[in-house]
Amino acid sequence: MQEDNEMEMPGFNYFWIEPDNPDQHILRKAVECLNRPGVILHATETVYGLAAHWDDETALQKVSHIKRRPPEQPYSIMIDDIESALTLSGWNSVELRRLLEVLFPAPLTLLLPRKRPLEPDFWNQFPEIGFRMPAHTLSRELVRQVGAPLITTSANLSGEAPPASIAEVNREILTGVDCTLDSGVCELKTPSTVVRIDVESGNYTILRPGAFPGQRLQELIKSVWK
Repeated sequence: MQEDNEMEMPGFNYFWIEPDNPDQHILRKAVECLNRPGVILHATETVYGLAAHWDDETALQKVSHIKRRPPEQPYSIMIDDIESALTLSGWNSVELRRLLEVLFPAPLTLLLPRKRPLEPDFWNQFPEIGFRMPAHTLSRELVRQVGAPLITTSANLSGEAPPASIAEVNREILTGVDCTLDSGVCELKTPSTVVRIDVESGNYTILRPGAFPGQRLQELIKSVWK
């Protein structure tokens, strides 16, 4: 391995990076890759994911191509502050703001109704947007250093199980991305819990049980919508 933890591998750039104290030099390389625009593979607290600029049509298409996923399927948006979720979804709700403050960061994907049109038009085919603020320093630091939200999706071919380590990532994914950040085995090894929120009523539906406990979710939502 080279001095700066960088290693050239066929078809992509590979870096070892600590998830809790990420090397700034490697982060800059990852951000440069994202800004091309490119797609990076990185760990979260749940499973490995793919990240790219949320508002770049080329990046969106590239992620779909890498995953062999139909373009009409949505992606979640990875954020590092709750204002981004409120702005992109179009909501101005005191209760929702409070809920985001108590829920995030967490191994949770929160689906909110979309109240405003977005660019690119890709997002306007979906009535909801999923937001993810990982409890994971590296993931949030990527968003912060790019200066804008990123799309996030598990790093697997469509229909396959999401990987919890680089060793589990399909070779087709590895050779398709522009940059790989290896942080070892993910802490939770389980995908995020996906929950749909009715902002008007405070009702919610868990669409996919996952790493965030359902009982804890219920307690936190009830603490906001009493």
